[in-house]
Amino acid sequence: MKELPQSKEHASPAGRQLAFRAKNLLVELAGISLECAQLVIAAGDDGAPVLPS
Repeated sequence: MKELPQSKEHASPAGRQLAFRAKNLLVELAGISLECAQLVIAAGDDGAPVLPS
């Protein structure tokens, strides 16, 4: 299992680009279906992710 860097300044350029793309895709998904986008980032009542990883 990979560990995340302590701060975004320590992230590799590829890692920063991946995070930026993921955020953009989430915004795009929210434009299509806000409910689906909320499912992606929401946690269940017990704090566990709603969708499988």
